[in-house]
Formats: sequence, structure tokens, C-alpha cells
Amino acid sequence: IVTPLEIEVHTDTVDKNADVGIVFGTTTVVGWDGSAADENLRMDISEAFIGLVDRVKNEPTIRLFDKATDEPVSRDNYKFSDNSTFGTLTLRATKEIVITSDSASFEFDGTPKSVPDILPVGAPFNEMRHMIITDGYLEFISVGNRHENVFEVVDIIDRETGESVMDLYPYIKKVASFIEITPMSITISAPNIIENADVVDVLEAPDYIVEPNEFLEKLNSNYYGYKYGYEIDWSLAKDGRPSISGVGERLYLIPKECFFVTLDGERLPQEYVEVHCAQGKLKLSDKLIEIGLSKKSFVYDGQWHGYDNDSWWWDEWENYELILDIDEIGLVEVGSINLDEMYQTLRANNKLKLIYTDENGIQHDVTDEYDYKFVCSKPLTIKKIELTIVAGSKSEVYEQGKSLTCNEYRLQGALLDGHKIEICVIIGSISYIGSAENRITVVRIWNGHEDVSEIYNITRISGTLTLFED
Repeated sequence: IVTPLEIEVHTDTVDKNADVGIVFGTTTVVGWDGSAADENLRMDISEAFIGLVDRVKNEPTIRLFDKATDEPVSRDNYKFSDNSTFGTLTLRATKEIVITSDSASFEFDGTPKSVPDILPVGAPFNEMRHMIITDGYLEFISVGNRHENVFEVVDIIDRETGESVMDLYPYIKKVASFIEITPMSITISAPNIIENADVVDVLEAPDYIVEPNEFLEKLNSNYYGYKYGYEIDWSLAKDGRPSISGVGERLYLIPKECFFVTLDGERLPQEYVEVHCAQGKLKLSDKLIEIGLSKKSFVYDGQWHGYDNDSWWWDEWENYELILDIDEIGLVEVGSINLDEMYQTLRANNKLKLIYTDENGIQHDVTDEYDYKFVCSKPLTIKKIELTIVAGSKSEVYEQGKSLTCNEYRLQGALLDGHKIEICVIIGSISYIGSAENRITVVRIWNGHEDVSEIYNITRISGTLTLFED
């Protein structure tokens, strides 16, 4: 076993103007036995940044070199004695540091937008150790303009000590960025509707002059872009509803001029919202095959749930065989199967076929000669997990100048494994004789670093705070 040679090391305290990477300081290396300084060794530190480099107190940052060859000497051969002393090294920037912020584009959602990420660009800023504190950058809500994101550098803080190191950076250049807010995008999709021409004489487009909930139902939930808690409203259609009579088909649009977005009853300016309309199809068919589907409903559990090949049926015809493979149709996330999209997927993947066998026993693929419609009271659905959160109640004897609060709560229902309530904001306080509501306002459920609140249907029940006379 080789015992490391113990040496005594001393470093000066140095305060210098410098660029990043320049190492300053004088050192002496003395033998452990008190002999004369070892002239064969030179020492410096392995890293230097703008700021107070007290990391030189940490032995691994100190490097030893052979003076003659300037080659590194293994630290394993040496041990610093307890008599070693370590100064500090402070480097001050002599070059300008450039501070900017990210430019960004946001879709309008009615909330103010700003760019929070303030970034130093390039040397000589010590990003590992120092943190820039800014203020004054503005928040914008209006659409259609590029807004300059102006900010002020309030301070620069040492992350480890919490102290200001602003004086280490005498030259600061600020570069403003830009924020752009684009219109909210709303897509109204007209559903594809097909009926049996032997049963229906005239097929009309959905009635879109109805209340919002009815509107969504009549569009078979085939509506995308219902965002941000705003309301969709619409005016009367001028030309009535598109329709078709007799065997045939036609494409149609729900007129986008009928739709606009309101917030608290106020109609948003037209430039704040872009309404896009996707075409739907009306079709009356004299060769329509209706396929029944089982009603399936599941509560979210993170697993895949789908149809199987026993989930469907049809009115079988003699000499015809309907082949339908739907065991790969399903969901993992909360939502419902869109029957029209399911049909398109099955056809595209050749999973729906109609085979006719003639009198000679020869089979013919006649899939394209017929139309198909899935009939189901409710498509496969994955529902949210029901969860009730009950705010705590509390009562105490009234004391002047004292308020009563209660941040406790209890759950009715269960969270999935690994899920945890990270945020539960309870607003309730009383400082007078009587009772007050203890109300839950915000609940956030996380799975690790992922917000999974949307998979829960959360019911909030308030508690009661009561102060009474003694």
C-alpha cells in the first residue's frame, strides 16, 4: 500500500478583473515534514468563473503540476495537511454581458401573456452560480401585433449565498424580445350523416340553431376547439339548413358566419377568433347496411379498453358474409370513440369486408357496392374517475383579533396508484362570532411530474368555520 504524501498548501485571497477561464492566485507548496518548499510542484485550480470562487476550498478542484514538464501530477500521491489554508478568488467581469428574453407566440386565450425566461447570452456570465432577477416586463392580451418585451435587471444573486453580486457585472446590455398573440382557432366540423333511403325521404343537416349542449349532442360531439372556458354562440342561418331528398349525397358546411365566441356575454372582436368549418356529408342510400355495436363504458384506469369481435352484429343476408375486425379499436385516455372516424379507419385498413358467394360457390368482394352505418346508443367511452374532496370544518371559542382557518380536507373516492394531490387551495377565514364557508377553489393532482387532474371529475364540498361565545 502506497501512503499519499501529506503536503501543506496555502492559497492567497485574490480579487481581480478578468474574463471567464483566467485563473489568478499565487500558491506555495510545503513538505509535510516542514522541509523547504517543494520547488518541483506548481498548483492551480480546475475551474474559475466570474464571482467568488470559494470552491478552491474543495480539494478536488485543486490541480498539481510538475514544474519541469508542466504535466499534471496525480492527486492520488498527495494529501493536503490540516495546516493548509485556502483563500478565496473573486473574478469581476471586464466584458459586457448580454441579457435577453425569449421571443414567443401565443394563441389568444384571454389571459395576459409575457415571456418569463430571461437569458444571459454567452460569456462571461456565471450561469451555474448566479441568477438574474428582472422586473418590469409587460403582459399583453391584444391580438395581431408584435409587442416589445421590455424588462429591467433588478439584481444578480449568488445562488448559494443569496447575496447580491451585481457589482461583479459592471457592463450589462439588455436586448428586448417580442411577443406575438395570434387569434384563437376554432374548428366546427360538420358530421357525416347517412340514412336508409327506404326509411327517410328527406335528410337535413343538424339543427344548429339550438342551445350549446344540444348543439354538441346533435353534432355527435364532432366538434374540436372548444377552448379556454369561452362560450360558443351563433346567429340565425340565413339560408336554412342544407338537405337532400332521394338517393344521393351532398357535401355541406355549417356556415361559419353563424358562429362567434363570447366571454361573460360579451362578443369578442372578429380578429380575435378564426372560425374554420370542415365539410360534412349528407347521404341517402338504398344500399345501407346497419351494424349494431354494444354499449361499452369504462372508468379511466390507465389501461387500454376496446371492442372485441363479439361486440357487433348485423341482419345477416343469405349468401353474404360481413367480415369486421374491430378488436384493435379502443381508447386509453378519457373520451369516446368517434364512429365516423372508426369507420374510416376500418376501411383504410381493410378491416371491413362484405363477401358474396354466388350459385357456383365463387366468392366476390362487394364491399364497395354498399354503404355502412354503425348504430349504437353510446360509443365506447372512458369516463373520468369520480372524486369528492371535502374541506374540513372547525369551530372554536371566539378570541378578539384571532382568525379561524382550516386547511384540512378528506377524500371520498380513491386516487390511482402513484397519483397525489399536490395542490389543494382552501379559502376560508372567520374572525367574528358566527359561521363562514370554508371553500375549496383549486385542486391539482400529479403523477410524478405530470398534471393528471383532467382524468378526475372532482366534486368540491365546502366545510364550515364557526366561532362561538364562551
